[in-house]
Amino acid sequence: MPQIVPAVVGAFVKFGTVVASKGLISGLVGTALGKFIISTAISVGLSILTRPRIDLSEQDTPGQELKVRFQTDHPITVLVGQTATAGHCVWANSRGTDNRYLERIFVLSDYACDGFVKLYGDGEELTLSGDPTAAWVTCTSKYQDKDNNDMLSVRVYLGSEDQAADSELIAAYGDLDSNFRLRGKTYAIVRCDYDPEFAFSGGEPQLLWEMKGAPVFDPREASHDAADPDTWAWSDNPALIAAQYYQGWTRAGKTILGAGWDRSRIPEADLIAAANECDEEVSLKAGGTEKRYRAGGPLYSSRSHRGNIEKLLLAMDGEVDDTAGEVRFLPGVERATVKEIKWNDILSASTLELDPELDPAEGINKVLSRHPDPANQYQIVELPERTSATYVTEDGGADLTLDTAFDLVNSSTQGQRLGKRLLERARAQRRLSLTVRLKYVVLEKGDRVTLDATLRERLRLPETQWRVEQRPAVSLQRDEQGLQVNLVLREHPDAIGDWTPASDELDIGGTASTTRPGAPTLALSGFAVAGFEAGSGSAVYPSGRATWTTPVNPAIKAVTVEIRENGDNTTLQSLPTVRPGEGVITFGRLAPSTTYQARYILGDGEKTTNPSSWTSFTTTANDSSTTAPWSGVTGAGKPEDNATYGARAGVDLRDSGGSTLADADVKNAAITIGSDGTLSGAGGGQVTIGGLGFTGDLNATYGADWSATLTNRPTELTDGRITAALDSAGDLAADVRITQLSGTTKRSVGRSLGFIEAQDGDAITFAASFNTIPRVHLFGGKGLTYDTQLESGGSPVNMVQDYKPLNQTTSGFTVRAKIRGEASGTTAKSDSVATSGGGGAPDLVGDKSTADEAFDDGYTFAGTVSGTASAAFETVRIGVYTNDGSGWVQRGTVDVATSGSGSFSKSWEVTVTVDGLGQHAGQEFGVSIEFVDSGITGEALSSVTVSYDAAASSTEYTATPGSEKILAYIYESDEAIE
Repeated sequence: MPQIVPAVVGAFVKFGTVVASKGLISGLVGTALGKFIISTAISVGLSILTRPRIDLSEQDTPGQELKVRFQTDHPITVLVGQTATAGHCVWANSRGTDNRYLERIFVLSDYACDGFVKLYGDGEELTLSGDPTAAWVTCTSKYQDKDNNDMLSVRVYLGSEDQAADSELIAAYGDLDSNFRLRGKTYAIVRCDYDPEFAFSGGEPQLLWEMKGAPVFDPREASHDAADPDTWAWSDNPALIAAQYYQGWTRAGKTILGAGWDRSRIPEADLIAAANECDEEVSLKAGGTEKRYRAGGPLYSSRSHRGNIEKLLLAMDGEVDDTAGEVRFLPGVERATVKEIKWNDILSASTLELDPELDPAEGINKVLSRHPDPANQYQIVELPERTSATYVTEDGGADLTLDTAFDLVNSSTQGQRLGKRLLERARAQRRLSLTVRLKYVVLEKGDRVTLDATLRERLRLPETQWRVEQRPAVSLQRDEQGLQVNLVLREHPDAIGDWTPASDELDIGGTASTTRPGAPTLALSGFAVAGFEAGSGSAVYPSGRATWTTPVNPAIKAVTVEIRENGDNTTLQSLPTVRPGEGVITFGRLAPSTTYQARYILGDGEKTTNPSSWTSFTTTANDSSTTAPWSGVTGAGKPEDNATYGARAGVDLRDSGGSTLADADVKNAAITIGSDGTLSGAGGGQVTIGGLGFTGDLNATYGADWSATLTNRPTELTDGRITAALDSAGDLAADVRITQLSGTTKRSVGRSLGFIEAQDGDAITFAASFNTIPRVHLFGGKGLTYDTQLESGGSPVNMVQDYKPLNQTTSGFTVRAKIRGEASGTTAKSDSVATSGGGGAPDLVGDKSTADEAFDDGYTFAGTVSGTASAAFETVRIGVYTNDGSGWVQRGTVDVATSGSGSFSKSWEVTVTVDGLGQHAGQEFGVSIEFVDSGITGEALSSVTVSYDAAASSTEYTATPGSEKILAYIYESDEAIE
């Protein structure tokens, strides 16, 4: 029903005798309008007074909870649609010898959920041994101990009213009983069989639970009863969720979350229409469809009712009409027009009011938006900017940006559609107020209408559609005109909903557009891009280069530059560097005389920044690179192998006479491949040997019998050794020893672990030398503790552990197990290794620039190795050396693999630990190429540096006093220990 403005109540009081007169009543009794007017005097005031108040205060809560909360005053949370949450911890305890088992309970939702979807742990999707809602299960893909035992177990309860307490917790903790069941709450129990050295070396796992949220009532389902939640079902339809919020979710007769409205105030016909509009299918650029509007995420008691409803309305670009004591939801859909407003129905031209423009605060020409992305574990991801150069020009070049977050929208394509609607709706700015005859009282908020030609001509308006912005208000005049209807219309053309996936759906741009919580605020100074001519001589080609001012902020550990063609949202090249201090990145080959755009993304070693704005540059016109002739070229990789790569029929492909070949010339329409991969068409979909012109040997093994037809069978396949080692199920039936022979040394191949107790200063010698220097890790002792401050010259000095292997070689190392004073200050050093060696020295050598040792005895060698490879995964092995005056000693190696054939240039880095390395008359640092695969030529080292933090020596104390050996260590290698 349309709203009666408060003035009408006064009119009924003042002119009550007129309303009750026989003439008026007799003309209206029996009509809907008559019933409406008669009941209004009684009901209109009550409807205003009894309508639930919606708290307009707004203390917003983040859209997704991806971090665990431990507060005792956590707001009531109900998950809706499909979403992810870390939950909040409500109980924790430990048990077993040395508190072996750590157990926590996390409430995921304060209402029942429909189901569990998946579990993430520390950024990875986890594989579970079964369904955690049915029984305790373990994680089989992560969190294992050194023996591959599963150390993480979980159990999920979905929040039924009658769910029982967990029997394992009750049995394990005497202070818990059968009432410990969190009735009606969705919760997860997490058990860690605590193993800080292997399974949980990074600390307690950070888990994220993806869930299907609370059930809702759907009037389209005959089995649903609005009063019985057990009949409801899960849905991510925002109209149904919004209606459910108005009714509320209850437990034991008490509303847990929601407004608490009676369902009779939510007309089912209107709700069904809104739900159907949300369920309409929308085409996608990549093919297929998706529902027009979906919603998923948490609703909080810490938000006002309006705050929660507005989040749901934003997910469907919708409005709510809650006048006259009822509520209707109006999703953002361009409905058919229902009436034409005629000039002759205007009761008074003086009441016409046309606002050609909205208030400046409502005008926008750009939309920036973001949403939680399931592909990025529900982290907040930026959506492509939605703007129009035409709109910016219309606004005099002003930047009028709306920045919004679609907190309950998990689809990037839905988010893009919503952003476009927000922009287009804001550009339709005309608003029209007018007073018309009573027949227009049937209009409702959200209806669309048109204006007749006379009305458009008098108001000088274009032909378009208009939307009823408010429920029509009926008023009573004192003159002969009687009842009249006041309308407020807003321009609403069909163009608001126009959507062409091929052009309107934009590429997100990968993880570079992800806004992570706590993203670092870093920037490059003097970032610029320009085109230039790369190559030399007759092989010049257009390229580009990005530069920036150096030195850079030390917090910047990596720079990635992305390139795209101007006007295209597809990233063509993404070029990373881990050496920001070089101040330059060079692009690959680009098209001549073409405008490109570039931007940068910075990393601080843990997170990446948001992308910078795009910077344009144009390539040079010159492209004098030569093309090798095909004649006389032989061997693998010859040019004709790639002749048609990227070629297009009708454009690039031509016959021997130079004529362009069309699709029909290069496609064989007689043969097709079905969706199941089946060939059909000419020849019955089969290509025979005879059809290829071959006979004889090519058919030799077709239908051949192992014992009768195949000859020259290898002895290894027939002498029984394989059948003796495998059973019928394919499992090993006997011990199979895989060995490596290196000269006279024989050892098993595998990853090796060795545990030995040793003392500070012990020299460890391996029983058999390794081919390459193994990795060694030293761990703490057996329980001895030390003060963090010890006296040094009468003054307390902070002490730190100094456990490391010293002077590693392929045959052994020396144990350092000390505690020592912290350095009062260190100096970062970076020494160049660029002098050619000789006479038994490494390939390149360099001087140490200071007599001070590295404070932690750690020296990081880094550089670039280049050459030409014949294939991918060819390997270059680089060895690093030190010389303390007694001769060169290899301290470590690093293998560098090629990415493909052709020229390569690869960065490498390795850190070694060396004690007592000061200065002497010769060079102290060296690097050599130790080994190259046969497919690599022209290998060379360049840009080699050694970085370390130098400091004066500090006070040291042994961490293993007396004769007791308390230090355990482990060493591992790709070779096994015999």
